[in-house]
Amino acid sequence: MSVELTRTAAILKAAGKGKLAEKLRIRGESIRKGIWEHGVVMHKRYGEVFAFEVDGYGSSIIMDDANLPSLLALPLMGFVEKDNKVYQNTRKMILEQAGNPYYLEGRAFAGIGGPHIGLQSAWPMSRLVQAMTSDDDEEISDALHDVRDSSRLGLIHESIHVGRITDYTRSWFAWANSVFAQTILDVAARKPHLLFGKGAEPYRIE
Repeated sequence: MSVELTRTAAILKAAGKGKLAEKLRIRGESIRKGIWEHGVVMHKRYGEVFAFEVDGYGSSIIMDDANLPSLLALPLMGFVEKDNKVYQNTRKMILEQAGNPYYLEGRAFAGIGGPHIGLQSAWPMSRLVQAMTSDDDEEISDALHDVRDSSRLGLIHESIHVGRITDYTRSWFAWANSVFAQTILDVAARKPHLLFGKGAEPYRIE
């Protein structure tokens, strides 16, 4: 919300709506400051991390959900840079079962799920976000291969049982397929060799 309010303020300012733009800018900055002040908590294993939820009384929920927006997707939304220390601590935490109760691993698939689909089904969309927020070639390739290999109908499912890729929800999920396209374009621009082979030039749609 803080990012979108700031972006909207810039648009309004350019359109000559300075007074309204300033109100939105202040509101966005207030939310950002509140997140950094109250939404960052100390984890005994991972250090300073972003909480999924806080209640304003000192309690917090430590987890992440596969939906967007998510903690994993914070750099994609423009809230932090990928190399931000708090984000990196958070990313490590939510991509491990020890840190995130909804990070699920099985013999067939792995990824982040969520409280609304139980503890056996992970969302391929979370692996795509994982790829877009990584600079590690192996991590990106593994994520793309896992999503590809679990999409036997040629389209991305909503969720996949981590023990059986034939057990899924939604034969196709438009949201996840859109994120897949976004991921391929991202990798083509940043890591073209992973898609097109050694020496490939970056591919960008201007």
